[in-house]
Amino acid sequence: MKIAVVYLGHKGAGPIFTLSLSNALSKHVEEIKCFLSNKISNYNDWTKSKLNVAFFNVPKTSRQIFHKESLKVITTIINEIIHFNPDAIVFTMIHPFNFIIGNYLRKKGYTVLSLIHDPQPHEGEKFWVRLIQKLELKSSDIFFTLSNFSKFNLKKITKKPVENYLHPIMDISSVSEKPPEIELEILKNKFVFLYFGRIEPYKGLNNLVEAFSSLVSDKKFEEKTYLIVAGAGNLDKTTNQKLNELEKRKLACFINRFLKDSEILELINISNIAVLPYLSASQSGVLSTIYYYGKPAIVTPVGGLLEQSLYGTGSLITLPNSLSLLDSMKFILENENIYNLLLEEVRSIRKNLPTWNGMALEIIDFIRANLKKKWNTMKVLI
Repeated sequence: MKIAVVYLGHKGAGPIFTLSLSNALSKHVEEIKCFLSNKISNYNDWTKSKLNVAFFNVPKTSRQIFHKESLKVITTIINEIIHFNPDAIVFTMIHPFNFIIGNYLRKKGYTVLSLIHDPQPHEGEKFWVRLIQKLELKSSDIFFTLSNFSKFNLKKITKKPVENYLHPIMDISSVSEKPPEIELEILKNKFVFLYFGRIEPYKGLNNLVEAFSSLVSDKKFEEKTYLIVAGAGNLDKTTNQKLNELEKRKLACFINRFLKDSEILELINISNIAVLPYLSASQSGVLSTIYYYGKPAIVTPVGGLLEQSLYGTGSLITLPNSLSLLDSMKFILENENIYNLLLEEVRSIRKNLPTWNGMALEIIDFIRANLKKKWNTMKVLI
């Protein structure tokens, strides 16, 4: 079987996700080729890989994306995919170009699979994200999601085949690098809570900051705890003010930008526990990353998170509000034996967590069951 992997985004989790999946797919098919933006954040990692990769000058801004010059880029990508002549095309994340590329290739007889990460809209989500996804649902033959929860919700809005596999562990970096904003001296003898990832309204960061502010209003906890919030995005005015006050008191650090993989690894290393205070979620690459690097989490049981947390194995489940988050943080700080138990659980389940290899095989089987081309053209290397 020959597979074309297409990812036209630039930054965030998409580049890491796509590289990990492509490497896994390459072990089980005859041939794979990846079609990527030349502005992809982990460009050097792709060039060092053994994968067959083609880079394209994909625009980044909406003004550029909808410019007539984009048609030349789209046409070039389509022609190169046809020249490669794959059995199937895999879009790893939604993108405005996918609709045109997918529709054209479907009409040419290729099987088109799209990974849909968030079937349901999140609070604060921009309207164009839903529009692009609706177009994606029209331009693909089959869909793959990252939790049973997402599969169930996607089946509500499409009659096309849908399959799922839990979000694999994210192997982000082998080298750690301290973000310049972090002062290690302040963290000595402190229990560190960590939030990292893109900042969006649906992720409930306002509840976490409110809960932590209440926590450190008690002198008993103020002296022994610290909060790190790291990620690009905008906070509401009240949450931003509270976080600034915490920073002034040397009780928190706010890193408001995209992080390098090496910086994420360092933040995990210097933290004791991650907090995912999400109000809604399809799944989370953050949780799989935390587990992979051996740290537990405080998790809200929303969407696919409960399923992904293995129903509380290696994590403390809490309700998505500030009072419950406050109670959970107090509970962890006051019960060292529970924290150590969570650490042991995470370390014991690491070998049984979902893998990229497992996802790759599921995708190949799913494509094989829905392939348009003749059966005798397919060869899968297991």
